[in-house]
This record gives sequence, C-alpha cells and structure tokens, in this order.
Amino acid sequence: MEQAFDDLMGGKIKTATEPEPGTEPEAEPGAEPGELPQVQSNTNDVSEWATFGYWGAEINSMEVFRIAVFNRSKPEKNSGQSMVGSPYRTEFQPVRILPPGRGYAFQLKKMGKRLGVDVVEWPSRRNQWQLVVRARPTRGVPSRHAVELKVGFDGALKLARADGAAGGEEEREPGDTAGGEPDKETPPVPIRIETLPENAEIEVDGVRQKKKDKVLTTPCTVEIPAGRHDIRLERFGFHTVTFRNYEVQPGKRIAVRLVKNPAFKERTISVTARGLWQNSGITLDAGDTVQIEAAGMWDCGGRNQGIGPKGYPNSQDFFHYYIDPIAHPRLTSKANYGALLMRIGKEGKIIPVSEFLRARIKKGGRLYLGINEGEGSARQDNTGSLSVRIQKGPGEGS
Repeated sequence: MEQAFDDLMGGKIKTATEPEPGTEPEAEPGAEPGELPQVQSNTNDVSEWATFGYWGAEINSMEVFRIAVFNRSKPEKNSGQSMVGSPYRTEFQPVRILPPGRGYAFQLKKMGKRLGVDVVEWPSRRNQWQLVVRARPTRGVPSRHAVELKVGFDGALKLARADGAAGGEEEREPGDTAGGEPDKETPPVPIRIETLPENAEIEVDGVRQKKKDKVLTTPCTVEIPAGRHDIRLERFGFHTVTFRNYEVQPGKRIAVRLVKNPAFKERTISVTARGLWQNSGITLDAGDTVQIEAAGMWDCGGRNQGIGPKGYPNSQDFFHYYIDPIAHPRLTSKANYGALLMRIGKEGKIIPVSEFLRARIKKGGRLYLGINEGEGSARQDNTGSLSVRIQKGPGEGS
C-alpha cells in the first residue's frame, strides 16, 4: 500500500531550505510520530466501514488542508505554497464514490510508516462536507503524510467503485485492478427547480449546489442521483422550504412560491459619493445577519470616469488612481479606490461591501456606509450616488 502511494506521489518535493551536509534539517515544533493515534473516528458506533480514498501530502511547514469527500471519482494532484512561502504537494486517489448524504461516519487510518494528521473538523453541513486536517512536520522536512479515508454506514461496502467495478466487500489497495467489465453508472437525473421570487440557493442532502464553483440559484436545472434526497431552497429574507425524502425521478419538476419571513427587515437608501460616513438608520444586533446589495454609478476621481460599487480596478485603464496615494487616498487598501464600504458604529472596523455582502454580525451597532476615498477635500469633486438595499434578520439557523 505504502509503495503504491509512493509511486503516485512521484518523489519528494524540495525543501524550502536545504540543510548543510551532515546536519539534521530543522523542523517546526510538532508532535513526534506515534503521538497521533493510528485510527481516528468521529464515532465508533458503526458496524460497516469501507475505504473511499487515500490522501497524502508532502510539506515543509505546518499546513491545514480541506479535503472534499463527496463524488470524487478521479485521482487528483495539487501543489502550491503556504503563506510562509514553503512548497507543499497533495495527492488523492479514490477507491469508492461517496454520494452526497447525511448520517455518514468517518474514519482516518495512518498508512504504513507515513506520518498521520490531526483532524481539525470532520465533514458536516456547516463546513460544506469537507474533512479539515492539519499536517505537522516532524524530524526534518520535507515530511510525508498519508491516510486511508473510510466511511461508515450500513451498506458502505456496496458503494460504487471509482474504477468502475461493482461495489463489494473486497478491499483493494492503490494500483490494484478489478477484473471483468465495469458496470454502467446510473446517470444523474435532471430536475428543473423554479421559485417565485427567483435567486433561491439550493442544497441537496446538505450540500450547496454549484457549477464551475458558482452557486446555482433558481431557476435552474440540477442533476441529482435517482432516489430519495433532502432538497432545501433558501433565499435571504424568506422562509426556507425543505423537501424531506423527495423522490428524484425523470420528468419531475419543483416549483415553489416563497413566503417572506417577517423577522427580516428591509430598507433602501441612497449613498452619495461626496458625503462622509452615512447613517443607514439601521441598528444591527450581535448575531444578526445582514445582506447589502448596491447598484448605480458614482465618480470620485475627478476625471468624469463613473464607476459602480466595486470601485476602480487596479488595471491599465485606472492605474492613475493607485500610483499617487496622496492625490487619491483610500480608507482601506483591502478594497478598490471608489468601492462601497461599511462599518458598524462610527469607529467600527471598515469592511468592503462592493456590489454584494452577506455577513453575520459579531458586535452590534448602527450601520454606516461610505466610499473608499479619504475624507475631506479629496471628495469635493465627487459626483453621483448608489442605491443600497439593506436587509437584516436573525442569524443563520435561528
């Protein structure tokens, strides 16, 4: 098993700093091998476990990785650099395809002489069903980590194999090949989902539906495996609609009229480019969720170059707003010059809004809005305004 995974990893990565000959390379403080358990589980009350993949990493510094667990059917390799500039590489090899669902248990098993990992978070609806792990180098770098990923539930061994073979009780290691003709996969069923009003987000078995990393919103067609699933439709400011154990079959369609949630309050105001921080008239309490949507045009550069709530991008066309910070000062470097900003309380932290923002409020206070430009004389030649729609309601899950 370990040798097969070594072949997949394709050799070690170079260390960020090569040690002198005859010296032991330095490592970040971390657990010595053996401190981590050989097997880690989020529950032990499971009678049937099946391997659905192998994951490994080579690192030069402590790293945190997020591993998706659903619908992974192809081997994947990734590499990059950490925030401190040291390189890392990861490898995933699927064994079985785990469809979206709830009620799964998960287990990690350290592979051979490789180092294990710390579990930061087990997969859940809250973290988009990702396994979050921390790998810590020990006894020199690069350090090599590898774990076997297992899922537990009644029927786990019947999951479809990633190599196309039928599910079964036989456990095979990376590199093994099943004989015989592969079974044909059952294609997902396209389901048309529509809501009134539109732009509701869709969850299937707790997983937010996306296409090319973009969240799908109604009206749209979602491909879902045949069978029974929990389908949840959410639009900010409206009651959530959930279909429990909805039977997905060809030709079915979901059409729903959403009902406003009276716990949510809404207000639309005009925010000018010349003014100081503008009082929205809305007070937010700790735990509230606020959603801000902005549209319109304003000009804060004095060159009659109107721009929307995103502000002027730092591009060839608008670089003149960034080369002289004295002539074109920004309140925060975390947003474009001329972008829409917010703060809670007159001295609160400045937060970029741009065209859209949804956030959970940690510390309450009055909501203020403004433009990303230094206050005072810099705004004398500003023109235009934005229309800003503000909605506030109880926190998610309330």
